[in-house]
Amino acid sequence: MPNSQEINSQVAGSQKAPGRVLLLIAGIGLVVYNGWYLLTDIPLFLFGAQDVQPSLQFWTNVLNSIFAIFVGIMGIIYCGNAKQAKLLLTLAIISLAVYILFFVIHFGMIIIVLGVRLAFYLGVIFILPLVINVSLRVLYIIGAVKNLRFIGKEEWRNESGFGGSNF
Repeated sequence: MPNSQEINSQVAGSQKAPGRVLLLIAGIGLVVYNGWYLLTDIPLFLFGAQDVQPSLQFWTNVLNSIFAIFVGIMGIIYCGNAKQAKLLLTLAIISLAVYILFFVIHFGMIIIVLGVRLAFYLGVIFILPLVINVSLRVLYIIGAVKNLRFIGKEEWRNESGFGGSNF
């Protein structure tokens, strides 16, 4: 059972985590934006077009959104816990890489089907989701890196004997 000093140090550490606000904002944004996608597009697809089978593109959208929601929830839960910075940074990098890969494949399929000229005219429709998703993931990465740097500074203070004083 942790004593009161350990609990106070954990609470103080969570309040000092410099990336907590960015992680919280990005986590909420990922959950809301991708949850909105799931809540609007899945019923629309499943109930709006019954004679069309779900495509690979549809299922990659769904899986990408579910993963983004998971990453967002992890960011919300561990935003103040700087000790989880490596985990959050890893999740954010994987999420960004998966989204960019998804976007390139998705846009490439549109180019194949519609041709280059029409695809780039329609590409304007994809700019806003691209900007929103990449921005949220970059904010998440910045927050995780801030927490990771904070952990490094705290470890240095504790090893050098300068830790323990509360400013």
